[in-house]
Amino acid sequence: MKRARVRTLSLLIGTTVAATLIVLAGEPSAHPAQPASLPQPAAAPQPAATPHPTAQPLAQALTLAGEPQTSEVMVKSEPSGADIVVNGKFAGNTPSSLRLPAGDHTITVEMSEYKTWKRTVTETPGSNVTLKATLESN
Repeated sequence: MKRARVRTLSLLIGTTVAATLIVLAGEPSAHPAQPASLPQPAAAPQPAATPHPTAQPLAQALTLAGEPQTSEVMVKSEPSGADIVVNGKFAGNTPSSLRLPAGDHTITVEMSEYKTWKRTVTETPGSNVTLKATLESN
């Protein structure tokens, strides 16, 4: 007879459990071997280790747990109307509120006849940041 072992893996974000996966794995029987003179019963197939049917992909589990996936960055400038470039791509004009994924981002504020303003920020999910770029004349 086979016994099943249950392993539970939990992903913790701060103090919030975001996802729990339960994996069933077969384990060899602890019964002693039968004497050689007796016929051996056919071994039952072992179930493959599979995620619990209610387990969800990590991204979906994180969303369901209420954890935001992005941060909000408000970019303002003096003078206003300057171009905002995030990671080398145009993102709008000041003032603007941007939603950025967690991680490092290079934010550049540009306007003709002014020096370029550039900052690298590290965003965390759910954060709210305001950047104020004071542009200097060339």
